[in-house]
Amino acid sequence: MDNMKQVCVVEDSASDAEQLEKFIRRFAEERKENISVKVYREGIDFLSNYKSDADVVFLDVEMPILSGIDVARKLRDTDPYVQIVFVTNMVQYALRGYEVSALDYVIKPVSYYRIADCLKRAFMRTPAREVKQLVITVSPGETVRVAETDIYYIEKQSNYLIYHTVRGDYRARGSLHVAEDELRGGGNFSRCINGCLVNLRYVDRTTQTSVFVGGTELPLARPRRKDFMNDLLGWLGKGGRA
Repeated sequence: MDNMKQVCVVEDSASDAEQLEKFIRRFAEERKENISVKVYREGIDFLSNYKSDADVVFLDVEMPILSGIDVARKLRDTDPYVQIVFVTNMVQYALRGYEVSALDYVIKPVSYYRIADCLKRAFMRTPAREVKQLVITVSPGETVRVAETDIYYIEKQSNYLIYHTVRGDYRARGSLHVAEDELRGGGNFSRCINGCLVNLRYVDRTTQTSVFVGGTELPLARPRRKDFMNDLLGWLGKGGRA
């Protein structure tokens, strides 16, 4: 949907999470906004699934295993732009929000008007996210639209390209050079070997001879290692963001 806003709720209390989601959807209905809401019950689950695509994150401070403050610190390592709103029972914890440039904090029990105010201010501050979409012809008369943020990597096989994505694999005729020209404008992709173009946002780790992408080990050619590592460091230097 056009101008879709992304809001995440990270809250270990089922009742509190339900209330926050209800208020966000009420705000969307009253303001005629397109808002997608994702709810996570654990900070670790949120961080492992986060793709730097949210506009606002409502983050409970007092959570087991990983506190909201710790989640926010890790979140800032990859996304310097997302607006963070702490939700807490204790104001002294919320005041630590300056450490991670939080937009605001909300004291429980939350009210609709406080949530609505946070959303209004957050959306005014958050820059519009423009995600490139590729249209892939997978068979005569059949095309699929794939967002660049959903692509793990693209590999060349003879005259075909295999797009490995979060939704599965797609095979289509094409040139890796053409795909690279389409995708490299934002500096988010780099070749690890001549026939493989990697989405840097999904790189888990590298060795001298390999790069791990979304859990898959890919070869890292020696002649390409320097350029690939420079691309990866450059991407991380701008906040790991498209």
